[in-house]
This record gives sequence, structure tokens and C-alpha cells, in this order.
Amino acid sequence: MPYKYEILGPGGEPQPATADPLGFGAASRPDDVSVVRRLDRHDDARMTARAARNRSDAPISICERHLPSWRRTPEGRWPTRTELAETPAPSVAEMSFTHIETLPI
Repeated sequence: MPYKYEILGPGGEPQPATADPLGFGAASRPDDVSVVRRLDRHDDARMTARAARNRSDAPISICERHLPSWRRTPEGRWPTRTELAETPAPSVAEMSFTHIETLPI
């Protein structure tokens, strides 16, 4: 289902309609609209499980990391962003943190 946001200006005048900047899907040009992604049964089960784990009243524990200074490669160089993305989550989960806050790279 396609949609756009309509925002009212300070005086209540409508601004040009725009696509969703945080949307999960978009139509091809020239439509310039956001698209609601249809969930299948697999997604429904995943979202239900996610909601059970991430209740709004559940406690959180945040691990704050400056990823480049956190570790180096075996060769002694700073890791690339791809290399950094492969390893922090498992070690953070082992330490029972629920969230990771990354500082600027």
C-alpha cells in the first residue's frame, strides 16, 4: 500500500507531501512514495517473538562501545566496518547486555 506524509507548517499551511524517511520500502521513480511491506506468516512469528523479548516495561542494560578502540585485527590494524559488524553482538550477549550503543567510528 503506497503512502506519503503530509506535514503542516507553522501557520497550518500544508507542506509538499513527502516519502517516509524511515520507511522500509519505496516505490520506483517517478512515484516517490513509501510502501508498506506485506508481512507473511514467517514475519508474523518473528514479530511476535520480538515483541515478547522487547516489552516496553522490560529492563534494559546498555553496553557503550567505541568499536575501533575495542579491538584490533590479528595483524594489529584497525578493523573495517564490515569486520566490526561481525563480532560485537555475540560477546555483548554473553555479558547479558540487551542493547549496544556505538560511539562514532
